[in-house]
Amino acid sequence: LEVLGLEWVRREQGCDHVEAVNIKPLNVQGTAPNWDVVEFIPPLDPLAEVYARNAINRLRQMYALAGGQYD
Repeated sequence: LEVLGLEWVRREQGCDHVEAVNIKPLNVQGTAPNWDVVEFIPPLDPLAEVYARNAINRLRQMYALAGGQYD
């Protein structure tokens, strides 16, 4: 998911220089997204981060980490 997230983020305005997207698993119930972004490398300016997080939120609705419960 980090590689796919990187591809999606790089398509957004002001984000083409992003080198990595680091994610973390979330312990959630039901069908809520079970992962989120920890950081963009290098850090983004505030407006570019809004675009990047919007792209990631679309991705979070489509893909989940396998394996069930996470700490």
